[in-house]
Amino acid sequence: EGGVSSLFRGCIPPVMMQGLINSLMFTGESIAIRILEPNKKPGEVGSRFNTFVAGSAGGLLACTVLVPSEVIKCALQTSSLQMTGAEAAANLKKGAFQQTTDTIKLIIRTEGYMGFYKGFAATAIRDIPAIGSYFFIYKNARDLFSKMEQKNVKVEPGQPVVPHQPSSLATIMAGGAAGTPSL
Repeated sequence: EGGVSSLFRGCIPPVMMQGLINSLMFTGESIAIRILEPNKKPGEVGSRFNTFVAGSAGGLLACTVLVPSEVIKCALQTSSLQMTGAEAAANLKKGAFQQTTDTIKLIIRTEGYMGFYKGFAATAIRDIPAIGSYFFIYKNARDLFSKMEQKNVKVEPGQPVVPHQPSSLATIMAGGAAGTPSL
């Protein structure tokens, strides 16, 4: 019921929030790694355990925005299941933004602001170790690909040795290696 557009019901909140979620995830990881390894120099490989813990901290911070967007998405997806045919048809005539704002208002009115954090524990249990693992795999893969690249670099005698930064290709490959298990 609702045609092809019903397949995309509830997609707007998570898509709109994805940039903020990623920003919080990477910011949390960056702050946590500086706290865990205050003496680490740029380019220096840190503790693998600390990499996982810092990534997990980023995951916890990301959950503060991820959970409300998921609650809104789920409410939008299930609200049409509870409507009669006439109500569903009238709701489809509204724009997606109007449906989203109506859903937000309904959650606030019926459950208060804490209603946006229903399911926080379950999401945190799922995402915190997953995001910690993502950073662990990403940094290990990036370091491995970077070392493989360094073996192919020839340094002429008398030339200063410059710390090697991973290439774009190594970074992309590491991101792919880390992202694949999370699919």
